[in-house]
Amino acid sequence: MKDTIYENKKLTVMQTQIMKLALALYAKTKPTADEYTEFIFNKNNSKLETSDKLKSSRSTTESQLAIATVAKYILKKKFIPPPSATEAVVNSATYNVSFMKPILEGINGPKYLDIGGGNGHKSTAIGNLVHAKSPIDVLNIDAYASSKQICHIQYDGIHLPESMIGVYDFITCFQVIHHVNDQSTFIESVIKKAMSLNGHLLIREHDCQTVEFADILNFVHWIYEVSLEEKAKIESMISADEIFKTIMTSLTSLYGGQSLKYLSQKDLESLLVTHGFELIHRGNPAGNQKIYESLFKLK
Repeated sequence: MKDTIYENKKLTVMQTQIMKLALALYAKTKPTADEYTEFIFNKNNSKLETSDKLKSSRSTTESQLAIATVAKYILKKKFIPPPSATEAVVNSATYNVSFMKPILEGINGPKYLDIGGGNGHKSTAIGNLVHAKSPIDVLNIDAYASSKQICHIQYDGIHLPESMIGVYDFITCFQVIHHVNDQSTFIESVIKKAMSLNGHLLIREHDCQTVEFADILNFVHWIYEVSLEEKAKIESMISADEIFKTIMTSLTSLYGGQSLKYLSQKDLESLLVTHGFELIHRGNPAGNQKIYESLFKLK
Protein backbone atom coordinates (compact mmCIF):
# COMPACT_ATOMS: atom_id res chain seq x y z
CA MET A 1 0.00 0.00 0.00
CA LYS A 2 1.43 3.35 -1.03
CA ASP A 3 2.16 5.80 1.78
CA THR A 4 0.34 9.10 1.78
CA ILE A 5 2.07 12.36 2.66
CA TYR A 6 0.89 14.06 5.83
CA GLU A 7 1.57 17.77 6.09
CA ASN A 8 1.08 19.02 9.64
CA LYS A 9 -0.68 22.30 8.88
CA LYS A 10 -3.45 21.90 11.43
CA LEU A 11 -3.15 20.52 14.93
CA THR A 12 -5.52 17.66 15.66
CA VAL A 13 -7.01 17.31 19.14
CA MET A 14 -4.55 14.50 19.84
CA GLN A 15 -1.57 16.56 18.66
CA THR A 16 -2.65 19.48 20.82
CA GLN A 17 -2.91 17.23 23.88
CA ILE A 18 0.51 15.70 23.29
CA MET A 19 2.12 19.05 22.49
CA LYS A 20 0.79 20.60 25.70
CA LEU A 21 2.05 17.61 27.67
CA ALA A 22 5.50 17.93 26.11
CA LEU A 23 5.53 21.62 26.96
CA ALA A 24 4.51 20.93 30.55
CA LEU A 25 7.38 18.45 30.95
CA TYR A 26 9.83 20.92 29.45
CA ALA A 27 8.59 23.68 31.73
CA LYS A 28 9.25 21.51 34.79
CA THR A 29 12.91 21.15 33.90
CA LYS A 30 13.53 24.67 32.56
CA PRO A 31 10.95 26.93 34.21
CA THR A 32 12.79 30.13 33.23
CA ALA A 33 12.59 29.41 29.49
CA ASP A 34 9.21 30.97 28.70
CA GLU A 35 9.96 31.60 25.02
CA TYR A 36 9.41 27.97 23.99
CA THR A 37 5.66 28.43 23.56
CA GLU A 38 6.27 30.94 20.79
CA PHE A 39 8.41 28.42 18.93
CA ILE A 40 5.81 25.68 19.06
CA PHE A 41 2.49 27.49 18.75
CA ASN A 42 1.70 30.52 16.67
CA LYS A 43 -0.71 33.17 17.91
CA ASN A 44 -3.96 31.42 16.96
CA ASN A 45 -2.74 28.02 18.21
CA SER A 46 -3.86 26.31 15.01
CA LYS A 47 -0.61 25.57 13.16
CA LEU A 48 2.76 24.06 13.89
CA GLU A 49 5.58 26.42 12.98
CA THR A 50 7.33 23.82 10.85
CA SER A 51 7.30 22.71 7.23
CA ASP A 52 8.25 19.13 8.11
CA LYS A 53 6.28 16.45 6.31
CA LEU A 54 5.80 12.96 7.65
CA LYS A 55 4.73 9.89 5.73
CA SER A 56 1.91 7.88 7.24
CA SER A 57 0.21 4.70 6.11
CA ARG A 58 -3.45 3.83 6.53
CA SER A 59 -2.50 1.66 9.50
CA THR A 60 -0.99 4.63 11.37
CA THR A 61 -3.23 5.63 14.27
CA GLU A 62 -3.92 9.25 15.15
CA SER A 63 -1.96 8.97 18.39
CA GLN A 64 1.06 7.44 16.63
CA LEU A 65 1.07 10.17 13.98
CA ALA A 66 0.66 12.89 16.59
CA ILE A 67 3.48 11.48 18.74
CA ALA A 68 5.81 11.14 15.76
CA THR A 69 5.10 14.72 14.65
CA VAL A 70 5.52 16.23 18.10
CA ALA A 71 8.55 14.09 19.02
CA LYS A 72 10.43 15.10 15.90
CA TYR A 73 9.51 18.75 16.29
CA ILE A 74 10.47 19.17 19.94
CA LEU A 75 13.71 17.29 19.29
CA LYS A 76 14.45 19.62 16.37
CA LYS A 77 13.82 22.62 18.63
CA LYS A 78 15.91 21.01 21.41
CA PHE A 79 12.99 21.08 23.81
CA ILE A 80 13.75 17.61 25.19
CA PRO A 81 15.75 17.75 28.43
CA PRO A 82 18.39 15.14 29.38
CA PRO A 83 17.16 12.31 31.67
CA SER A 84 19.31 13.67 34.50
CA ALA A 85 17.27 16.89 34.54
CA THR A 86 13.92 15.12 34.75
CA GLU A 87 15.27 12.75 37.40
CA ALA A 88 16.04 15.79 39.52
CA VAL A 89 12.43 16.93 39.22
CA VAL A 90 10.90 13.53 39.93
CA ASN A 91 13.06 13.04 43.03
CA SER A 92 13.24 16.64 44.16
CA ALA A 93 14.32 17.32 47.72
CA THR A 94 11.40 19.76 47.95
CA TYR A 95 8.83 17.14 46.95
CA ASN A 96 5.37 18.44 47.94
CA VAL A 97 3.23 15.83 49.71
CA SER A 98 0.85 18.12 51.60
CA PHE A 99 -2.05 17.10 49.33
CA MET A 100 -1.72 13.53 50.69
CA LYS A 101 -2.41 14.55 54.29
CA PRO A 102 -6.20 13.91 54.19
CA ILE A 103 -5.61 10.50 52.58
CA LEU A 104 -3.07 9.41 55.19
CA GLU A 105 -4.53 10.96 58.34
CA GLY A 106 -5.20 7.54 59.91
CA ILE A 107 -1.58 6.40 59.51
CA ASN A 108 0.85 7.39 62.28
CA GLY A 109 4.29 6.09 63.26
CA PRO A 110 4.51 3.15 60.82
CA LYS A 111 7.47 1.09 59.72
CA TYR A 112 7.59 2.45 56.16
CA LEU A 113 8.82 1.01 52.85
CA ASP A 114 8.89 2.92 49.57
CA ILE A 115 9.15 0.58 46.58
CA GLY A 116 10.96 2.15 43.62
CA GLY A 117 11.54 5.38 45.53
CA GLY A 118 14.76 6.38 43.76
CA ASN A 119 17.10 8.49 45.89
CA GLY A 120 14.58 8.73 48.74
CA HIS A 121 13.69 12.44 48.73
CA LYS A 122 10.03 11.63 48.13
CA SER A 123 10.18 8.83 50.69
CA THR A 124 11.55 11.24 53.29
CA ALA A 125 8.78 13.76 52.66
CA ILE A 126 6.05 11.13 52.98
CA GLY A 127 7.77 9.58 56.00
CA ASN A 128 7.77 12.93 57.76
CA LEU A 129 4.08 13.35 56.96
CA VAL A 130 3.12 10.06 58.67
CA HIS A 131 5.84 10.25 61.38
CA ALA A 132 7.39 7.02 60.12
CA LYS A 133 9.88 5.07 62.19
CA SER A 134 13.50 5.73 61.27
CA PRO A 135 15.14 4.68 59.10
CA ILE A 136 12.76 4.59 56.14
CA ASP A 137 13.51 1.68 53.81
CA VAL A 138 13.63 2.35 50.06
CA LEU A 139 13.65 -0.65 47.72
CA ASN A 140 15.19 -0.22 44.25
CA ILE A 141 16.65 -2.30 41.48
CA ASP A 142 19.38 0.34 41.09
CA ALA A 143 21.92 1.04 43.83
CA TYR A 144 21.75 4.22 45.94
CA ALA A 145 23.80 5.36 48.92
CA SER A 146 22.05 5.16 52.31
CA SER A 147 21.85 8.00 54.82
CA LYS A 148 20.92 8.42 58.45
CA GLN A 149 17.21 8.69 57.61
CA ILE A 150 17.06 6.44 54.53
CA CYS A 151 18.15 2.80 54.23
CA HIS A 152 18.51 1.89 50.55
CA ILE A 153 17.96 -1.78 49.74
CA GLN A 154 18.84 -3.18 46.32
CA TYR A 155 17.05 -6.24 44.94
CA ASP A 156 16.49 -8.04 41.63
CA GLY A 157 12.85 -6.99 41.19
CA ILE A 158 11.55 -10.46 42.09
CA HIS A 159 13.05 -11.88 45.29
CA LEU A 160 12.42 -9.96 48.50
CA PRO A 161 15.21 -10.15 51.12
CA GLU A 162 14.24 -12.40 54.04
CA SER A 163 14.64 -9.58 56.56
CA MET A 164 11.85 -7.60 54.85
CA ILE A 165 9.07 -10.20 55.03
CA GLY A 166 5.99 -9.11 56.98
CA VAL A 167 7.73 -6.06 58.43
CA TYR A 168 6.02 -2.96 57.03
CA ASP A 169 2.88 -1.22 58.28
CA PHE A 170 2.91 1.23 55.38
CA ILE A 171 4.13 0.79 51.80
CA THR A 172 4.12 3.26 48.91
CA CYS A 173 4.46 2.26 45.28
CA PHE A 174 4.45 5.27 42.98
CA GLN A 175 4.26 4.67 39.21
CA VAL A 176 6.08 1.38 39.55
CA ILE A 177 3.45 -1.26 38.77
CA HIS A 178 3.21 -0.34 35.07
CA HIS A 179 6.95 -1.13 34.82
CA VAL A 180 6.37 -4.69 36.06
CA ASN A 181 5.81 -7.48 33.54
CA ASP A 182 4.10 -9.95 35.91
CA GLN A 183 2.04 -7.58 38.01
CA SER A 184 0.12 -10.28 39.88
CA THR A 185 3.32 -11.97 41.07
CA PHE A 186 4.81 -8.60 42.02
CA ILE A 187 1.82 -7.73 44.19
CA GLU A 188 1.86 -11.12 45.90
CA SER A 189 5.60 -11.76 46.21
CA VAL A 190 6.89 -8.24 46.88
CA ILE A 191 4.18 -5.84 48.11
CA LYS A 192 2.01 -8.28 50.05
CA LYS A 193 4.94 -10.33 51.31
CA ALA A 194 6.63 -7.25 52.78
CA MET A 195 3.49 -5.96 54.47
CA SER A 196 2.35 -6.66 58.02
CA LEU A 197 -1.25 -7.69 58.73
CA ASN A 198 -3.64 -4.72 58.38
CA GLY A 199 -0.87 -2.70 56.74
CA HIS A 200 -1.64 0.10 54.30
CA LEU A 201 -0.58 0.49 50.66
CA LEU A 202 -0.58 3.83 48.85
CA ILE A 203 -0.25 3.59 45.08
CA ARG A 204 0.16 6.23 42.40
CA GLU A 205 -0.61 5.18 38.86
CA HIS A 206 -2.04 6.25 35.51
CA ASP A 207 -5.68 5.50 34.73
CA CYS A 208 -5.05 4.08 31.26
CA GLN A 209 -8.20 2.91 29.51
CA THR A 210 -7.23 2.92 25.81
CA VAL A 211 -4.36 1.87 23.55
CA GLU A 212 -4.12 5.46 22.30
CA PHE A 213 -3.58 6.77 25.83
CA ALA A 214 -0.95 4.08 26.42
CA ASP A 215 0.85 5.49 23.35
CA ILE A 216 0.87 8.93 24.97
CA LEU A 217 2.21 7.54 28.25
CA ASN A 218 4.97 5.76 26.36
CA PHE A 219 5.85 9.10 24.78
CA VAL A 220 6.14 10.61 28.28
CA HIS A 221 8.56 7.87 29.32
CA TRP A 222 10.55 8.46 26.14
CA ILE A 223 10.93 12.14 27.05
CA TYR A 224 11.83 11.40 30.67
CA GLU A 225 14.08 8.38 30.49
CA VAL A 226 15.61 7.67 27.07
CA SER A 227 19.10 9.08 26.45
CA LEU A 228 19.59 12.06 24.16
CA GLU A 229 21.74 9.91 21.84
CA GLU A 230 18.89 7.41 21.50
CA LYS A 231 16.34 10.17 20.91
CA ALA A 232 18.51 11.64 18.16
CA LYS A 233 17.87 8.55 15.99
CA ILE A 234 14.58 10.03 14.79
CA GLU A 235 16.05 13.34 13.53
CA SER A 236 16.41 12.26 9.89
CA MET A 237 13.26 10.11 9.72
CA ILE A 238 10.24 11.21 7.67
CA SER A 239 7.98 8.20 8.26
CA ALA A 240 5.60 8.46 11.23
CA ASP A 241 5.54 4.67 11.47
CA GLU A 242 9.33 4.49 11.62
CA ILE A 243 9.55 7.24 14.23
CA PHE A 244 6.92 5.64 16.46
CA LYS A 245 8.53 2.20 16.10
CA THR A 246 11.92 3.69 17.04
CA ILE A 247 10.42 5.32 20.13
CA MET A 248 8.91 2.01 21.25
CA THR A 249 12.12 0.09 20.50
CA SER A 250 14.08 2.58 22.61
CA LEU A 251 11.71 2.01 25.52
CA THR A 252 11.73 -1.78 25.38
CA SER A 253 15.54 -1.75 25.19
CA LEU A 254 15.68 0.53 28.21
CA TYR A 255 13.42 -1.78 30.21
CA GLY A 256 15.17 -5.05 29.47
CA GLY A 257 13.18 -6.01 26.40
CA GLN A 258 9.71 -5.67 27.92
CA SER A 259 6.92 -3.21 27.22
CA LEU A 260 5.29 -1.03 29.86
CA LYS A 261 1.96 -2.46 31.03
CA TYR A 262 -0.58 0.21 31.91
CA LEU A 263 -3.86 -0.65 33.60
CA SER A 264 -7.08 1.26 34.11
CA GLN A 265 -7.78 2.39 37.66
CA LYS A 266 -10.65 -0.09 37.84
CA ASP A 267 -8.54 -3.02 36.65
CA LEU A 268 -5.71 -2.30 39.10
CA GLU A 269 -8.19 -1.97 41.97
CA SER A 270 -9.69 -5.35 41.02
CA LEU A 271 -6.23 -6.93 40.86
CA LEU A 272 -5.31 -5.66 44.34
CA VAL A 273 -8.65 -6.79 45.78
CA THR A 274 -8.00 -10.25 44.31
CA HIS A 275 -4.77 -10.34 46.33
CA GLY A 276 -6.47 -9.52 49.62
CA PHE A 277 -6.43 -5.71 49.69
CA GLU A 278 -9.40 -3.52 50.57
CA LEU A 279 -9.87 -0.13 48.91
CA ILE A 280 -9.91 2.65 51.53
CA HIS A 281 -9.61 5.76 49.38
CA ARG A 282 -10.11 6.05 45.62
CA GLY A 283 -8.22 8.96 44.08
CA ASN A 284 -9.49 10.99 41.14
CA PRO A 285 -7.32 10.77 37.98
CA ALA A 286 -5.99 14.22 37.17
CA GLY A 287 -3.90 16.03 34.59
CA ASN A 288 -2.77 15.08 31.09
CA GLN A 289 -1.31 11.83 32.43
CA LYS A 290 -4.45 10.89 34.42
CA ILE A 291 -2.50 10.23 37.61
CA TYR A 292 -4.27 9.21 40.82
CA GLU A 293 -3.36 8.12 44.36
CA SER A 294 -5.40 5.38 46.04
CA LEU A 295 -5.06 3.85 49.50
CA PHE A 296 -5.56 0.15 50.28
CA LYS A 297 -5.49 -1.96 53.43
CA LEU A 298 -4.37 -5.58 53.66
CA LYS A 299 -7.23 -7.62 55.09
